[in-house]
Amino acid sequence: MNHEEATSKICPLFVISAAFDPESANGNCIGYRCMMWRRVCDEYGDDYGKDVDTNDGFCGLGGK
Repeated sequence: MNHEEATSKICPLFVISAAFDPESANGNCIGYRCMMWRRVCDEYGDDYGKDVDTNDGFCGLGGK
């Protein structure tokens, strides 16, 4: 999934944070700017030789 696709998803952590500060979050995923974002890697854990954007990945909380 790329960053643009991720930002169209709802993040359960941001939904909770919006309950405390409604102006700070809208509930959408922030993609590669999140600490839990996992980048796409090859079978050895290396993402430097792949033909993918370094922002491609998935949610570390929800998994693939």
